[in-house]
Amino acid sequence: MFSAFSVNAQNILVDPNFTVQSLVEDVFIDGTCFTVSNITSDGNQDQFGYFSNGTTAIGIDDGIIMATGGVSSAPGPNNTGSATGNMNGYYYPYPPGDPDLDQLAGNSGFDVGIIEFDFIPTASTVSFDFVFASEEYPEFVNSFVNDAFGFFISGPGINGPY
Repeated sequence: MFSAFSVNAQNILVDPNFTVQSLVEDVFIDGTCFTVSNITSDGNQDQFGYFSNGTTAIGIDDGIIMATGGVSSAPGPNNTGSATGNMNGYYYPYPPGDPDLDQLAGNSGFDVGIIEFDFIPTASTVSFDFVFASEEYPEFVNSFVNDAFGFFISGPGINGPY
């Protein structure tokens, strides 16, 4: 089941002062369910952070926030068509797109933020909750500029990346 809805993110608090390793180990994995290794990221550090106070706005209290621009723009308000900012001296592309995400989106990505890691689950089921939002809505709908999100998993017993 897929639902689309409008979100007022003004109540969300964002902290960009977390390392990607801390975001994966202490926020996403929560240190209790998996063995995690090989944590890497691609993008500008400003594209990754921790959010809290999200229950009312998005239905998830806290977690990792990733953005094509600086995460500090996420709390809003969304009242500009150009809130992305300058990602480390580059506008486009920084970094270049990811082949799996490009295939999913149907075009080459710009300002891509990527987090990758290996994990060994301690249970037979793995799940996560996510909310996808875009600062570029509605001004870039049906244009060559569209935000995309992918969560790809591969490993033993999985045929190809999913």
